[in-house]
Amino acid sequence: MNKITSSEISGLLSYPIRINEWTSHWLQEAVSRGRLIHSRLGFDNVKTFQRVLRLNSKSILIVGMPDRVDDKYCYELKTYTKRTKQKVVKVGEIQCKCYTFITGLPSKLVLYNVDKEKIVEEKIVPFNLREFRKIVKRALLLRDMIKKFKKKFKEVQEG
Repeated sequence: MNKITSSEISGLLSYPIRINEWTSHWLQEAVSRGRLIHSRLGFDNVKTFQRVLRLNSKSILIVGMPDRVDDKYCYELKTYTKRTKQKVVKVGEIQCKCYTFITGLPSKLVLYNVDKEKIVEEKIVPFNLREFRKIVKRALLLRDMIKKFKKKFKEVQEG
């Protein structure tokens, strides 16, 4: 069975392809700052959820870990600056759709403005199964394309 995580799906559909696997210093700092904010605000769920999605004749295991889960919602907290807001919202909305699929609960995207040091918005992210299937198909296609590209890149690089 093919497996893909909510983070992979949102990353593949939102960020440019990375050939080098190392993480830049500024990105490491942003992730570290985000983790601290998540912890401070209680967005620290450690339970993983999963559900199988049937695409044509294939079974795809969708796996994810929402930042917080209660009786009514799954929550995805995203930290952002003025420069990163648009991309962060896109990533968060895709992750919320994954969480709604795997938990059966509606999802809320919670936006924390780093400059203002506070939560500035919470919104319920609508879910549509047909749209979600398209999202997963595109992510799987991109993942396959990247895998093939990296293999070819390595062949050429090594001569």
